[in-house]
Amino acid sequence: MKLKWSILNDDDLKDMLKNYDQRLDHRLGTALSRAGLFVKREAQLRVPVDTGALKNSARTKLTRRTKLQSEVNISFNVHYAVKIHETHRWGSKYLENAYRENIGEIRRILIQGMA
Repeated sequence: MKLKWSILNDDDLKDMLKNYDQRLDHRLGTALSRAGLFVKREAQLRVPVDTGALKNSARTKLTRRTKLQSEVNISFNVHYAVKIHETHRWGSKYLENAYRENIGEIRRILIQGMA
């Protein structure tokens, strides 16, 4: 399961990226990693726990595509992760809600990390 957020629609971030340099590329990767870890931790707080396997299977991975195009993937790596995410009676949408309910904090982490 992936959530995708694009900075292409965020004017403040786009303005900061106009003056690209090598340090900004490093800062962008670091900021994305921090934002991804934040969302992962928030999702882990929301995930239903029986054995703890689902909660403990959470991972983040930063992938650099081009100089200014990177992505962070957040995943839960057990075979039933999607089923629980979509259908659990009180813990559904644990990853999606961790993202949606924290857009402001994610944005703050990204902007602060790139400043």
